[in-house]
Amino acid sequence: MTHNPDTAAGPAPRDWDGWVLRHAPAIILCYLGLHFVLRTLIPGGMSWDEAEQLVVTQDLALGYGQQPPLYNWIQWAVFAVTGPGMVGMALVKHVVLALVYLGLWALARQLGAARPVAAVALFGGLLMPTLYWECHRDLTHLVLVTAVAVWTPVAVIAALRAPGPGAFALVGAVFAAGCLAKWNYPIVIAGLAAALVGDRRARTRLWGVSLTVTLALIALPMAWTARNWALTVADRGSFEIERGPLLPLMGRSAAAVVEAYALE
Repeated sequence: MTHNPDTAAGPAPRDWDGWVLRHAPAIILCYLGLHFVLRTLIPGGMSWDEAEQLVVTQDLALGYGQQPPLYNWIQWAVFAVTGPGMVGMALVKHVVLALVYLGLWALARQLGAARPVAAVALFGGLLMPTLYWECHRDLTHLVLVTAVAVWTPVAVIAALRAPGPGAFALVGAVFAAGCLAKWNYPIVIAGLAAALVGDRRARTRLWGVSLTVTLALIALPMAWTARNWALTVADRGSFEIERGPLLPLMGRSAAAVVEAYALE
């Protein structure tokens, strides 16, 4: 057997870009792993969102305040193993970020993209400042809802291609995860519903399974939210929520959306 020094040393220089594209998921996991190590080794304080987790996750509850509780539940479970601190905090954050990037890869592949094209979609996430910078230093619920939003179409497309109660129950579980991750997630469901209007495969009663699973999983946290509504909207200014008659508020909101699109 002839020894090939180029093969032994790694991919040939002319094929380096192809090697990177073929191994994109492993590369992004190494990148996130490095971030995790640096975050746990380099001294420094926590920003607002992360520091808040050290307080609210001292107990397991159906709700904690202005955001749905899923991220808090996950962080509570990890702290139960690692103990409160940066290791558990960074572990949750970087696993969720890995789900974001791998979800982009999975969705592209599911839609028929070749591995190099899927790699471009995956690495495209690094062009978003929120993902490559802000999420590493702060942010919690936003990171989780981003991951769920990416995996939502993956679950829906899989269910439409191989329909069955189990597949649609999984869609319902994903919907519930999104609703329990952040309040703005239902926009994703609305967008998917609009996109599927013309798809005959989507005209199935199996959506009832999804709806049942979603409602069953969010029922108790939503009941807590209803009982603690004042606490939930206590800082409505950060959401730019106004008080006043409903129709004028809806009109101003619609005008703001139109203006934003016109300025793009």
